[in-house]
Amino acid sequence: DFGRELLYHSNLDPDVITRAAKAPLILFTVAFGAVIFWWTRRHYGNAAALLALFLYAFSPTFLAHGRFVTNDVAAAAGFFVGIIGYLRFLRDPARRNIVLAGLAMGFAFLTKYSTIELVPVAVLLAVTWTLIHEERGNRIRSLVRCLAGTAGIFLIAYLAIYPFYLHHTWNYPPKLQRVDTIASLEGRGVGITPKDIVIWASDK
Repeated sequence: DFGRELLYHSNLDPDVITRAAKAPLILFTVAFGAVIFWWTRRHYGNAAALLALFLYAFSPTFLAHGRFVTNDVAAAAGFFVGIIGYLRFLRDPARRNIVLAGLAMGFAFLTKYSTIELVPVAVLLAVTWTLIHEERGNRIRSLVRCLAGTAGIFLIAYLAIYPFYLHHTWNYPPKLQRVDTIASLEGRGVGITPKDIVIWASDK
């Protein structure tokens, strides 16, 4: 109802409103292509970078979603940035790279809730990286160190995203958060266990 009121009953041109809403998402899609080209060129050379950019630019998925006012392209960009930041940490687990990977993960988590899948992906990458790159006698110690760095990365990501949500909860009593959460989940096709977890966390 609000969308219809805004577009057709606010004495403004609906085409102007929709173009203004789409423009930042289109620019974001172009910027994501530039990041793909830059990263691929840096690691694999010009030919691979052009191929990656070609596949991205002519992907029906990105052509379709790059002009919509949704967060699907942003989530893809977040997933990509989160992964390349984490790979940088795996190659060189210096403190600077832990911070950069944490900020990259924070960006990813801000784009869409489904990027939480990066948590198990990161753990799987840490285990795989250790098995491939470490000698058998050093694997357990290296894995523990890698997982500790990974925990630090997600802590930094949490600290990075928290300010963006703080204004939503600043004067929002925990009891009311729980009531609103229960009300919003009623009738939703959410499994009993995820629903219980969300309701339990809502007033914490």
